[in-house]
Amino acid sequence: MILLFAFIYLPVMAQTDTVFQDPEPLGVSSEFRSSEGGDTLIIEGENKAALSDDAMMEHSPKKAMLYSLVLPGAGQVYNKKYYKVPVVYGVLGGVSYWIYYNTNGYREASANYTSDPNDTNERYLRAWRRNLELSYITLAAAHALQVLDAYVDAYLFYWDVNPELTIRVSPSIEPVYMPVGMPVGNYGLKCKLTF
Repeated sequence: MILLFAFIYLPVMAQTDTVFQDPEPLGVSSEFRSSEGGDTLIIEGENKAALSDDAMMEHSPKKAMLYSLVLPGAGQVYNKKYYKVPVVYGVLGGVSYWIYYNTNGYREASANYTSDPNDTNERYLRAWRRNLELSYITLAAAHALQVLDAYVDAYLFYWDVNPELTIRVSPSIEPVYMPVGMPVGNYGLKCKLTF
């Protein structure tokens, strides 16, 4: 919850497309042909393949994804988002501790059920097993989310960020007037969109 509120207060900014410059200029003719109401730009030269997105992007999302799959946090380092690495390892460390805790609880419940197989011990055994399975699912989900974060962040690497578009979330207290008595404070959050 603390991390959620910490990231809410960070400004959310819009992106705009970046125009990529090719080191070898293409021969672009200034001739436009009209074809049924539309204009056609004729590109001359040998570097027509340089117009594809993959050829223009030096920062590869596939590399970021593979780095992050092999070593958690490596994709974030590749994307130059160094502040995300402690968050990744904090989440993975917390989930790993949860697995350790549930494994010990499951072993203890299993030993208790083996020595005295009654309904109470069986319920405890099932509860610990469920928690253990959920902790492994959570570990897989946390790993997948950090891979997805690296992949998406690599796609957004070249996008310009417009500082004029922001959203600010702040606490708000507004008075509500009751029919009888003093005004009561209504607590909530206020969102302010600036563009």
